Amino acid sequence: MVAGIVVSKTAREVDKIFDYKISETLRGDICVGAHVLVPFGKNNLLTEGFVVSVREKQTAKALKEIHALASPKPLFDEKGVALAEYIRQSTLCTYNEALHLLIPTGAGVRLETWVQ
Repeated sequence: MVAGIVVSKTAREVDKIFDYKISETLRGDICVGAHVLVPFGKNNLLTEGFVVSVREKQTAKALKEIHALASPKPLFDEKGVALAEYIRQSTLCTYNEALHLLIPTGAGVRLETWVQ
């Protein structure tokens, strides 16, 4: 299975839906609205993201895998995705900005890097 994920980055260059493979262990937990941690960029830094679609077929050959769930419950549903898409198109904001309007304050993940 494949999840379409919007990463929580503000840059317009990454304002699109990225495909990530759903591992066998997370298959039952991933749904639209799920708050997840995914490897992103060349260095595969863990980044928070939001699932906006789930489908069975994989079109790309090599996809990165979702690392973990960040929240146990979905933060929005399919109607929320449709609303975010409408807001994005009508106000020229990014997917990330539109989705953050639907998410409760304080629901984000704070990732820390420790160097030894």
